[in-house]
Order: sequence, then structure tokens, then C-alpha cells
Amino acid sequence: MTRVPIGRAIDNTQTYILDEQLRPLPEEVVGELYIAGHGIARGYLNDPDQTEQRFLENPFLVRDRERENHFEEPLMKRAAAFPEGKMYRTGDLAYYQRDGQVQIVGRVDHQVKFKGFRVDLSEIEQSLKQHAEVRNCAVFAEKSTGQIVSRLISIVQLKAESLLVGKANTGDVFRGFLKLGSRILWYRKSSLKLNSSL
Repeated sequence: MTRVPIGRAIDNTQTYILDEQLRPLPEEVVGELYIAGHGIARGYLNDPDQTEQRFLENPFLVRDRERENHFEEPLMKRAAAFPEGKMYRTGDLAYYQRDGQVQIVGRVDHQVKFKGFRVDLSEIEQSLKQHAEVRNCAVFAEKSTGQIVSRLISIVQLKAESLLVGKANTGDVFRGFLKLGSRILWYRKSSLKLNSSL
């Protein structure tokens, strides 16, 4: 599959490709993509934990502002208005090509692209676990060709006392609960060996 680069940062925006210690990586070395500047949000609405995990203090802000100040003073004044000098952790694995363009190669988390939307598999698992009949579950993305996700598969372990055990329409119950057209497989307690990570 041919990959197409996503380009360079737009005006008033900075991109960084960093290692796990938030150190910049050279060209053609894969790391996590971070974005800073006027184009990012202040955080996730009503989700302070996710905001704290994804919106980090920008350790490069002073250096970037000094470089910008050298070229254009009004840009410095606009940058100073940016909330708290944060950078957004995208979760995308990427590298800089030799021409400076950013090339995305994958994800560091469990997000996949499904029917045009970004879906976090761990969030689907958490939603399924809120159902009164579910003891444990796991969600997987099935890829048909290359990186294209053709369907999501959820494996659900029912509670021992569940009224759904042995029913033919169990998958339909959970599809309706999630409001998502995914394939859901269910297993009786004896047929699925679970450990802490399923």
C-alpha cells in the first residue's frame, strides 16, 4: 500500500515527532506526533483525565517563540495568547521525510478507522463492560486488505447467572446496546479462558 504524507504544519502551528522521553527525533525515525499552536483545542469537553493525558506542557515553546520572534514580532504576541502553552499528543506514529513532510505510519493506541470514523477499541470494551450481563470482553479490528478495517469483532464473556446464556440473539442485544454495527461473538464461561488482559 502506498502511503501519502500529510504535509507540513500550517501557519501558527508546530509539529514535533518525539520519542517516549519527549526528545525530538531525526528525519526518517518513527516516533509519536505532537501538535502545538493555535490550531489545537483547550482539552476534551467534560473529560479532565483525557485532557491531562493528551494535552501536555510544551517544553519547546520558549525555543519556538525565540525563533518566531526573530522573524516576526506580531506572531509572538499571538502565540502568547495561546492557552497554557500546551501540545497535543495525537497518538499517531509518524516520521519526518527528508523534505520535511510528516508521514503517518500507524497508531500507538487501540484506535482504528472504521466506516470513516476514528474508533478506540478500548472505549468499546469499556462500554460493553457496563452492560449488566457482561463479565469481561475484548474488541478486535479485522482488516480485509492492507490497513482497511472491514469489521469490529467483540468477544463477550457473560456472567454465570446471565439470562442471555444460550440465547441465539445475544449478538443483537449487544449491537443494540452499543448502537454499532459490529460482529459480536459470545462464549459460555467454560469455553473461554480469561486472564487479566483477556
